[in-house]
Amino acid sequence: RYLQGQMDEARIWNTARTEQEVREHMHLTLNGDETGLVAYYNFDLISGAMLSDKTGKHPGALKNMADADWMDSTIAAGTGVSNTQTETIGVVDFTGTRLSMNFSTADSAVLTTTRIDDGPANTLPASAFDRQYWVVNRFGSGAFNTALSFTVSEDLPSDPGSIVLYSRSSTSDCSWTQIATASSVNVAAHTATFNNITSFSQFILAVKSRVDETITVTANAPGTAAYNSTFNVAATAS
Repeated sequence: RYLQGQMDEARIWNTARTEQEVREHMHLTLNGDETGLVAYYNFDLISGAMLSDKTGKHPGALKNMADADWMDSTIAAGTGVSNTQTETIGVVDFTGTRLSMNFSTADSAVLTTTRIDDGPANTLPASAFDRQYWVVNRFGSGAFNTALSFTVSEDLPSDPGSIVLYSRSSTSDCSWTQIATASSVNVAAHTATFNNITSFSQFILAVKSRVDETITVTANAPGTAAYNSTFNVAATAS
């Protein structure tokens, strides 16, 4: 059979993967020594027709493959941590991912959260905290409302209004959209919280790098009456 398309991260196992294992590893790269892993082709090459196997056992050969056919990968995958929990009213902590949720409305869906420790391979929001981003996949239906608390590796500014949350769909490799401003920040813990989140996807935090403000200046010229001048400035958030 032939594939007309693009491929990254092909894995062959000699054991059946559980539903949870598939969900928790779909955005994480492997070491190559995992139990039951027969072959692992991550396509991390830039030329040639030979395909290395990270298990070291089954190198492959690519047919009808030219150097020009190789391209940079933009999939949401990398090293990191993944954890699965059930949606419920109150606080749900996704162990090891540095993301917790506080649900005011929930519907018992299964949630898999993955923190990826490599920054996205392509477009980034301006001033992003790019040492990590998250993918949250929800398996279930019904409405929910939650506050998301993200803990980043970088230092955060003390003003919640200067920290913003960007999102794109869970399988997207395109541009990001700003969806929320932080409601609170714990500078010591490197944690920012965003309220009233009602959909899940990929998430990344950023500093609101420029804030438009309107300033009115009143001045007195020698021998004249006072006059007002109003203009816009762009200030860098700190």
